[in-house]
Amino acid sequence: DFSFPKTEEEIATELLTVEEKKESNIELSDGQEQETITVQPIKSTVSFDDFSNLDLRVCEIVKCQEIRKSHNCYKLTVNDGIGQRVIVSSIKNDYQPEQLVGKKIVVLVNLEPTRITGVTSEGMLLATSADSGRCRVVFVDNHVPVGSTVY
Repeated sequence: DFSFPKTEEEIATELLTVEEKKESNIELSDGQEQETITVQPIKSTVSFDDFSNLDLRVCEIVKCQEIRKSHNCYKLTVNDGIGQRVIVSSIKNDYQPEQLVGKKIVVLVNLEPTRITGVTSEGMLLATSADSGRCRVVFVDNHVPVGSTVY
């Protein structure tokens, strides 16, 4: 309802600049502080046709296994809505298997398969990292159906 004037708190919040928000210790809903990053320059542009060739799907992690020969990779078995596929990801230093199984993630499913630490990987999950070097997987809300296309 916009018929009432703004409260002092609303006005004060609007006055915070982007830099002030970045510098403040913003607490996330899970109780952790937001990590800071150095924002990288935007890469060169791609055509819409190039972008539309990427097949990004919501997948559910059904199994997470350690790879004997790897210090930082997990073998993830995911359900992509059509079937199961294996992806290898270097997230072992940031997640335990029980934190991943049952979670929904975004996977580039039409990436050319490649062998990583002796396992054929059939896609790549979306993740980000902060300046601290910690990897953060992009998780998807549980209400989004497995197999949904990400545009």
